[in-house]
Amino acid sequence: MVDTFGSYAFGFLHVSKQPEAAVSVLHSDVLPFYRTLGLPVKAMLTDNGREFCGTGKHPYALYLDLGGIEHRRTKVRTPKTNGFVERFNGTVLDLPPGSSLAVM
Repeated sequence: MVDTFGSYAFGFLHVSKQPEAAVSVLHSDVLPFYRTLGLPVKAMLTDNGREFCGTGKHPYALYLDLGGIEHRRTKVRTPKTNGFVERFNGTVLDLPPGSSLAVM
């Protein structure tokens, strides 16, 4: 997750696109970070990946609803809409094996 206004990035590397992983990062890292700053999270922009969107009672959508957070989605097949995240993902994928990433 990337905060384009404050230039913060949060991530957790997973081998699958499970919604529980997206909820975990949001619950354990993102929301507590902004809570300590006294800043409310009012909306999240995501792509239409299965970790964020689905049918019926999708875990990520339910979590956002419980927190009163608006879920905004990019248009299908327009990765430039979420360009900051796409670039961050590319940076992580380009890292040599065994290296770490510190974003400041």
